[in-house]
Amino acid sequence: MKGEYRITPPEEDVIKVQHGVKIWRAINAIMAVFFLLAAFANLNDSDWYIWVPVYSVPGILSLVSCIKPDSQNSLVWSYVAVTSLGFCIALALYIIIVSTDIKGMNNPLKFEEGRELSGSLIIITWLSMSKFTNIGR
Repeated sequence: MKGEYRITPPEEDVIKVQHGVKIWRAINAIMAVFFLLAAFANLNDSDWYIWVPVYSVPGILSLVSCIKPDSQNSLVWSYVAVTSLGFCIALALYIIIVSTDIKGMNNPLKFEEGRELSGSLIIITWLSMSKFTNIGR
């Protein structure tokens, strides 16, 4: 009839949405493995008590997002992600200040602090993408 509105989306849109969710789940699975392996690799580090939780939290958040993509809309997931993001930003700023003050302006990847900074920046980028974009939702 004239003036009828279609309530359900067309079949192609449903397929595209399902395909996007599958890709997002796969990316979350890859990032979960990456972060959890990074946490495992830091178990024998001298400051493991800092870096194991820093890498474990985004790893667990990515694993939860992989298993249940709708979890990114929950308050608990959001609070944990924002708290971890804030901690990683503060940690990155601390590393930048300390490493430039003590070691001067050198190639940062020569030192452990530079590698820690790059890990922090990866976490900041990933958590920002996961929390503040609509990718996979």
